Amino acid sequence: MPGIHKKLEQLADDVTWFACANELRVHVVYVETDTAEPVLRQVLRGSRISPWSSPYLTFVEPFAEDDRGWSQRCRTLDDARAAIAEELSARGRTIAAPAPANAVHVGDFAFRLRDFAAASAQVCAPPVVVFAPPTSEATARWSGELEPLVHSPGLAAIRWVFIVDEEASVGRLVEQLGASALVSDCRADPDDTRGMLEALLANAGAAGSSAPPHALLGMAWPRAAAPPRRASSGEPLPVHSPTPEDHTRLASRGELMRAALALSTRNGPEAVWYLRAASDRLHAAGILQEALHVRLAMAMSIATFDQPDLACRELDSVATEATRVGWPLVAAHAASAKASLLAAERDMNPALEAYAHAIQAARAAGNEGVSLLIDLLRAAGQLFIAEGHEERGIACLREALAVAQASLPSMRAGAAEVAQRLADICQRRGMREAACSFQAQAEHLERESLAPQDPEPVAVVQGNA
Repeated sequence: MPGIHKKLEQLADDVTWFACANELRVHVVYVETDTAEPVLRQVLRGSRISPWSSPYLTFVEPFAEDDRGWSQRCRTLDDARAAIAEELSARGRTIAAPAPANAVHVGDFAFRLRDFAAASAQVCAPPVVVFAPPTSEATARWSGELEPLVHSPGLAAIRWVFIVDEEASVGRLVEQLGASALVSDCRADPDDTRGMLEALLANAGAAGSSAPPHALLGMAWPRAAAPPRRASSGEPLPVHSPTPEDHTRLASRGELMRAALALSTRNGPEAVWYLRAASDRLHAAGILQEALHVRLAMAMSIATFDQPDLACRELDSVATEATRVGWPLVAAHAASAKASLLAAERDMNPALEAYAHAIQAARAAGNEGVSLLIDLLRAAGQLFIAEGHEERGIACLREALAVAQASLPSMRAGAAEVAQRLADICQRRGMREAACSFQAQAEHLERESLAPQDPEPVAVVQGNA
């Protein structure tokens, strides 16, 4: 939707401002599920444009389970600190190792964060801490633990980014900080969406059966008869007469708009009814690929109303049918959606299995599936690493980078993040030459995403991460 695109463009400016304005302590970004990942990518650009070389420590663990993710965050901090210790050791300095991360509360995290800031002060500016939890099952408690962190005198030099889906978790903190907090809202305005859909449906109803196809979908159209179009030779171009398939598609798109309107009012059963009607209509007319795409949308709509098991069964059915008829890219999208749902439910082994199916299908799609394949390998790699299977995660990330390097620049979305993650891992393992190579690739890919006309490759230093 245009409104979301404008908000993401504004976010790019906000990320640059926050990275360069040291007086800002906190950047809060409100997101929806489908914008959380691109928002995180945009936020992490700040680490490459900050004039102070501040490391961005990123924590994506959900605020759930018994310890609310603090033990994993402590382990992530210990890994980052190990990289700093390695760098200082190369300069002839040593720092004591931290205590084992066996505590499960925010106080242990605060202690480790102070220790990291002190240890890293000799090589970089104070860090920016990025919290981007996919779920928060105890909003009030999380808010109560975040506020002391931000206000702690021992952490005064540290700055913070919170990527959250609700204002309740950080709203009070924003009020407390006043002008020191920057807020970006990357959520769709439901009133705008609803108003647009209602206007389109009203226009479509008033268009009349003789109106052109786009008018039957509610879009603007000239009321007067259009002059005949002519080819360069001066001869009139043939007039396209709508086929039965065209009429079927028009009717199904009207049902899709009504489904979107129902979703904007949180009317799940009505939305699913219209989506099912559109899918059945397309399937009956033999327009099978579009019918499967509608079923994908229906499954994700079901998931938003707390029915993940039912949504996963529908996605399995879509993937099976798509594979049967020879559309691997549709199957890859279905398996990818299932993996995301399972990961959000913290059902990690089935999520990784779903990612494996999605990767296999994306490979089978050839060039058409390259962009999705890179994203799937990146997501699977990060999930493997988060679950403690670092070697398998590294293998996925390295393959994602190799696929990106062999593809066109327009297909490399997310590749800079992959290279940066590999650079961080190599740095932590003391592999400085490989770390520098991956860092150079990350910077090159980031520049390339902003200026795609730059085709110069970056040399790769081989080494097992």
